[in-house]
Amino acid sequence: MDGTVLITGALGQDGWLLARRLVEEGHEVVGLVRPGSAGGRPAPCRLAEIDLGDAAAIDRIVRELRPARVFHIAAAHHSAEVPLAADPELWRAMTTVNHVATTLLIQAILGHAPECRLVYAASSQMYRPGDADRVIDAASPRDPATYYGLTKMWAMDAIRYAREQFGLRGGTAILFNHESPLRPESFVSRKISAAAARIRRGLARRLELRNVGARADWFAAEDAVDAMLRLSLAGRPADYAVGSGRASGVRDLLDAAFSAVGLDWREHVDAQSDIDRPTLVADVAPIGRDLGWAPREDIRDTLRRMALADLDALA
Repeated sequence: MDGTVLITGALGQDGWLLARRLVEEGHEVVGLVRPGSAGGRPAPCRLAEIDLGDAAAIDRIVRELRPARVFHIAAAHHSAEVPLAADPELWRAMTTVNHVATTLLIQAILGHAPECRLVYAASSQMYRPGDADRVIDAASPRDPATYYGLTKMWAMDAIRYAREQFGLRGGTAILFNHESPLRPESFVSRKISAAAARIRRGLARRLELRNVGARADWFAAEDAVDAMLRLSLAGRPADYAVGSGRASGVRDLLDAAFSAVGLDWREHVDAQSDIDRPTLVADVAPIGRDLGWAPREDIRDTLRRMALADLDALA
C-alpha cells in the first residue's frame, strides 16, 4: 500500500520497531512524538513533535499528510509502584493519550483521509483473570483492572463505533505482554535481562523480584509489529487478540536470560514470593485464520536476545 504512514509514539518500543520496518520496506514514515522528546533514541524516520491532546494540531497534520495508514501506538502507562491517585498528571496523560487522542485521530481521518487505515494498540489490561486462566479474544467481556486498561477500552469502543457507524477503516490489536531489547527496565522482562548482564559483568550481585511464580502471555515485540502491519492491510478491519497463545512463567524468562550469559539464576535471584495465580492468554486463532499471523519467536529466545544485547551494551 502506497502513501505516507503516520505513527504516534514513534520513539517507544513498538513505534520504533514499526517505523524501522516500514522504512526498510520503502515507505514514507512520519513519527509523531511529544514535544521535547525527539532528542532521545535515534529515530528511524522523520519526526514531528505534537501534543496528542491538541485537536487543531492533529487535524492539521492529517489534513496535510493525508496518510494511507495511521498507527496509534503512543500510550501513557501507569506503574503499580506508585498509587495513581498520587499522580494526577499521569491520570490526565492516560486519558489524553490513550483515549482522547484516539477520538481526535478518528475525526481527522474521517474528515480528511477517509480511505486511511487506522490501527490502534490496545492492551490485555482491559481484562482480568478469574478463578482460572482465561483465554481472551476480541469478543471477551472486558473488566479493566487498571485505569490504563479502562482508557484503552474507551478507545477501542470509539474505533468500533466509528467503524460501524461511519465506515472508518479501523481495527484494534489487543496486545499482550510483548518484549524486546527496547523495553524499559520498569518491565520485568528487561529487568531480568539487564540484571543478568550486569551480574555477568560484575556490576551487580543480586536481582530481587516480587514473585517468581507469576505467569503471563509473553511474546516478541517484533511479532506484535507484524500483527499490526497485517491488520493495517486487512481487507476488512476488525479487532484481534495478539499474543503467544500460551502462558509462560517468570522462571522461563530467568532461565533464558541467565543461561544466555552463562549463569544460573537460582544463585543470583531473591524472590519475595513464589505464587502461581490465574492469568490471561490470547486466543490467536482468529488472527491466524483471518490474517495468516502467528508468533515466530519463542519468548525464551526473545529473552536470550535481550540478555545478550544488554551484555554487549556493557562491553
